[in-house]
Amino acid sequence: MKSPLKLSFQVKKILKKNDLQNFKKIEFKRGGVYGSERKTILHLAAKYCTNHTIPKYLIKKKKVQLDTKTKKSLSTALHYACRSGNWLIAKYLLKCGCDINRLRRGNQSSILLSVRYNWLGITKLLISKKADIKIKDKRNWNLAHWASYNGNLKMLHLLEKSGVSLHDVTDNGETCLHLGVWSGNLECVKYLLTKISIWESAKNGSILEYCRGNWSLLSWLLFNTKWSEVPVLEILLSINCPRDLILKHVFNELNISFIFRYDRDDLLNDIYEKSKVPLEKMLMMNMPEKCKSMAFKLIKWGKVKGLIFIYLISKKNHMIFGKIPKTLIQEMAEYLE
Repeated sequence: MKSPLKLSFQVKKILKKNDLQNFKKIEFKRGGVYGSERKTILHLAAKYCTNHTIPKYLIKKKKVQLDTKTKKSLSTALHYACRSGNWLIAKYLLKCGCDINRLRRGNQSSILLSVRYNWLGITKLLISKKADIKIKDKRNWNLAHWASYNGNLKMLHLLEKSGVSLHDVTDNGETCLHLGVWSGNLECVKYLLTKISIWESAKNGSILEYCRGNWSLLSWLLFNTKWSEVPVLEILLSINCPRDLILKHVFNELNISFIFRYDRDDLLNDIYEKSKVPLEKMLMMNMPEKCKSMAFKLIKWGKVKGLIFIYLISKKNHMIFGKIPKTLIQEMAEYLE
């Protein structure tokens, strides 16, 4: 087996510039392959060139084989063109007879790669050339799943119009709506809400769990869908939802057991004010560490506020004059240590 070659910076530059004149001057080793993936020069041209000038020269003059596969991913030149978004090269390779439905590792075809990497133009081309639109990868993601994951509404419309199902689920039980929510694209989510039930649950949870980190979308869903009518506090705590959103949407659901379960010390004062359970009594419960630390701070602060209140009342009644005495400041500082 021939040792793989290393692609020089100069050759890569020539490919990117579609510089056929200088490309012809390079002496390529017949049957040479590049890198651990063992790519042919046609694979590299499909990846780096932006028109079909050099690929045409390789195929017509140098008789490079069209459907040679790489070592690891089993990719053809067409796979590389579709992944890189090279529409002109993809069109030319198809014209030359490249297998449009050849699968690479992971059960990925050219059209699946074009959708996965968000190339609308190439996807249109492949659909027009009768690519298999029913393809699913090894995780059972179809084309619509990838379009939803990318938040690409135009791609989603194209695929749906072409006959791709929006109702298939992945191996993790995810619908297009789960993946659309994951993308964070509100317009995509709005469209998918008209097609798919909000109550569909995947292995990783409901669509609310898929909002983790995208708090503006979460807030929109809680305001504008049926999720506003059901208890969601535990879900919000499980995804570490910010305090302001919890107070905004589910203040009435706050309860001590959930706050303790997720050790949300930032909500301890809110639950204290809501439940009126004394902090000293809360400390007698099985309180987690962060909440326990916060409870001690709140108790100390309560004592400090009491001292300040006494001082202000005394001053108002002319019992004390001037600034806060140093001894009182020291006493308050001791409570806050």
